[in-house]
Amino acid sequence: MSLFFGALRSGANVMQRNAGIPVTIVYVIQGLTLLFITISLAIEQRK
Repeated sequence: MSLFFGALRSGANVMQRNAGIPVTIVYVIQGLTLLFITISLAIEQRK
């Protein structure tokens, strides 16, 4: 998981320079990833 987040953060600067993508998109992706993992774990524990 931390490797994924590290790759996102290091790639954020490159994406911003080359494609003009704002760095905040990386934070949105990280937040959604954590949200989906938390939801899947909660659903798994209810079963």
